[in-house]
Amino acid sequence: MHVELPCFCKPLARVLRSGFTLGYVIRDATWPTPCYAIAEGLAQLQSDGKVALSSEDGVAQVVLHGHQRRFAVCYPLLVAERPQDAKYDYVWQTQVFSVASYPPRWGPAVRAALQVTALLRQSVQQPCLATSGESPGPCCSPSAMAERNAGSRAADPDPDPDAAGSGGSGAASHDPVSFATPSERRSTLPRADDCVRSAPTELRVEGWWSEPSLSLLPPDDVVSFEWTPQATYQYLPEAGEMEVWVHADESCLVSARGGRFLEHFKGADGGAHKVYAANCVPDAVWSRDQACRYPLASLAAHALKIRSHNTTLRAALAARMPVASALQDGAAGLPRPSCPGNGPGSIGTLGDDLFAVASTAVLEESSVPGHGQFTAYEDGRVRVCFHDRTILHMCVAQSHCKLVLPDGKAVVVAVANPVGVEPYVEAAWEFACWAFKTPEERAQELRLQARVRAELLNSERMAQICEHSATGALPPSLTASPARLLGLTQAGPHADACPPAPEAVTDRQAMIEKLLSNNARLLQRL
Repeated sequence: MHVELPCFCKPLARVLRSGFTLGYVIRDATWPTPCYAIAEGLAQLQSDGKVALSSEDGVAQVVLHGHQRRFAVCYPLLVAERPQDAKYDYVWQTQVFSVASYPPRWGPAVRAALQVTALLRQSVQQPCLATSGESPGPCCSPSAMAERNAGSRAADPDPDPDAAGSGGSGAASHDPVSFATPSERRSTLPRADDCVRSAPTELRVEGWWSEPSLSLLPPDDVVSFEWTPQATYQYLPEAGEMEVWVHADESCLVSARGGRFLEHFKGADGGAHKVYAANCVPDAVWSRDQACRYPLASLAAHALKIRSHNTTLRAALAARMPVASALQDGAAGLPRPSCPGNGPGSIGTLGDDLFAVASTAVLEESSVPGHGQFTAYEDGRVRVCFHDRTILHMCVAQSHCKLVLPDGKAVVVAVANPVGVEPYVEAAWEFACWAFKTPEERAQELRLQARVRAELLNSERMAQICEHSATGALPPSLTASPARLLGLTQAGPHADACPPAPEAVTDRQAMIEKLLSNNARLLQRL
């Protein structure tokens, strides 16, 4: 399941009795056009909303779920061959994929199944429309669609695929697969010879894999799939979202808009599709058959946790690039996702997801002379416009920063490792630490800073006294302005307790005696 090259187990196939032998090789399966499938009975709409579509040659079948988020494909897997004896051993193999992420070989099957589903549901709804007096529109019965499709082919034996959308009002004119060539509707079947073989010695034995209790998820790996007794979690790297297959009722939970919303698909009925905000998912919902309740909120929370882990990890990998991971041309630096059939991750898509805007309400704004304009938003983001025209955006998690440099180059760096842009990130981080604190926390920090400054000043004075006691030397600042540093001026907190300062103090012994006298009077006053 879920991987391009299936896992074949000989003992299991022997127990299930799913093997058979043929005298010829089955290399591929050709999927029918929607109209041909309906006319020849190759498509079937089941009672639970699923649609089963068989190939033209009868060697494979694809079943599309009612909510059109998942599909299963069954085909003969070649496990052994003896060409000299004209014997080829097969087993029936079934694989399940997400419609949003599947190997390219099954693209023709998915397209055909989706279009057949649309036509079948239109034909089912047509009697209801006719009863209510409404026009059935371009959809017609399966036989009429087949006749119209055959007529269009007879009139134009070699139609132009690009002109399919500009034809008549028949079903074929609305079907982009109707005029597809057989090669475009053909899927090459996998072979057991192509499967990757591994031994137990190749499994990791260090770190998280030997002690998973250290953390919930592996810290250095993007999680593509996770199976639990309640649900199967799949990460969609192209969209950066999560898809959850609930085992209780085969419903599907999909994250959207950067994880800010969750869509729950229960079946073919459009009313069963619900959208929740990420923080408003119900704790438990009834299954589709009303037989049990399952914890939807916990499933959603775990899915969003996996998504956050994968997003942060991919951004961290991008931030380790030598050029600070340029947004547009840095995609080649990312490792290929583990899900077969998917291309490398795009830093541009990742950056848009990581720096998504949840709120534009300004929390704190400050203009610092010599630096720039600092703005903090309620969703956790920080935006800084520096005086040298550099623009910095800090993400909601405050883990990464996107900068647009004066030369127009856009880079993404981790806050913990801002290679090449340290001054900008440091200034933004200091502002973020201050902006997102409460007034009580700010007052506490100011008191702490005042105590630290007082301790430093006391330590400096004690060091000067110790140096004078040991060497008899006065600090240079005391010699430069003895009257002010000895507290003999009237401008100070204790000006009323000190006599007027003399015009000139030149004798060292007189200065010391004067200082001791002033200290004695202050002690008496206290």
